[in-house]
Amino acid sequence: MDVVIGVVFLFLSLSLVTSMLNEAIAGFFSLRGRTLEQGIRGMLNDPAGERLAGQVYAHPLVTSLTKPTTLDRLLRRKPRPPYIPASVFASALMDSLVDTVAPDSPDRQKLMAELGNVAISLPPEYDDLKRSLVTLIDSAAGDVGKIREALEKWFNDTMERVAGWYKRLAQKITVGIAVTIALVTNADMLMVANSLYADSNTRVAVSAAAAEAVRGALPGTNWDTLVSVNAALTRVDLTTLPVGWQADRRVAGDARAVPLSLDGWLVKLAGIAFTVVAVSMGSPFWFNVLGNIVRLRIDGEPPSASSTRSQ
Repeated sequence: MDVVIGVVFLFLSLSLVTSMLNEAIAGFFSLRGRTLEQGIRGMLNDPAGERLAGQVYAHPLVTSLTKPTTLDRLLRRKPRPPYIPASVFASALMDSLVDTVAPDSPDRQKLMAELGNVAISLPPEYDDLKRSLVTLIDSAAGDVGKIREALEKWFNDTMERVAGWYKRLAQKITVGIAVTIALVTNADMLMVANSLYADSNTRVAVSAAAAEAVRGALPGTNWDTLVSVNAALTRVDLTTLPVGWQADRRVAGDARAVPLSLDGWLVKLAGIAFTVVAVSMGSPFWFNVLGNIVRLRIDGEPPSASSTRSQ
């Protein structure tokens, strides 16, 4: 049981680091905002963001959703909102449609009520968008409230696909980070499991640290969990774990040594691949697994001899 707890604990540790790096990359490159903007550009038949999508993003209702961060100012980029409420999008789109067809019209309320005619009047470059809008607006039978609801539903349906795009992108980044960490640190969990099995002192120490981390961590909060795990790991002599590469072949039997044979490399890559797949499952998964195993062990421990005598 201690070997399983130790391996799961190390999976959790690597998953937390990977998750934090993933979040840092997403923030640095504004990936959520970029993915959202890509989805809206596709919706509005504006791949370059220079026509209707650009107008929506320039609308005061949308620009008010975000403020430039220090990173935005350093990189001299426009801040992108990572999230736009459906009601805000519908209002900004309706307003932008009127501006596209009749920018100087004084009777905007009337045009809002005639959005079907506005959609039909869109320039030829909006042909795909025109068909979508006319279908949505016709189903609302001229009711502005229903038109707004239809636009909001269209937006929400599109955002479900956008969320899928972002999830797949984040998963690719996670795998890339996991591969990098596993290769750089030689995090071969098959090798680590074998080491824990052979070294009872390290096995017990890692198992105790895992139990401590579970008691002190807050599930679902990566930073607090990472702090708790790090605090627990400081009580373990990690030099006893076969993590990292050892180039000095004078150390006989060192599991960290660089393989010299094809068979050795195949075994090594299999262990690293196992680590990558496990880490890619995410820290919440391993936190829950570790918590269940630790609780199962505690509940399953037999009563001590002293407590038995007292009974």
